Amino acid sequence: MKIYVSTHVKKDIRPLKSIFDKLETPMVPIPIKPADKIIYSEDVTIKTVTHSKKDELIYESEIKSWIKEKRNLETVYASL
Repeated sequence: MKIYVSTHVKKDIRPLKSIFDKLETPMVPIPIKPADKIIYSEDVTIKTVTHSKKDELIYESEIKSWIKEKRNLETVYASL
């Protein structure tokens, strides 16, 4: 019985080893704030175009979801 179990367990575990070899620390990436755009023209005048209200709203929603995800990750760490 011991020999039978040991050979079959090795066969079953072998495909799972690759899953656990590549474990990485979980992290939540911080959203990137929209930056002002600088436009150069032919006559060397520089125009600065600020980001639109739409970009600002998208950034705000990304920040809100980032905060929720970070809290969830911290809760998981605390439960472990």
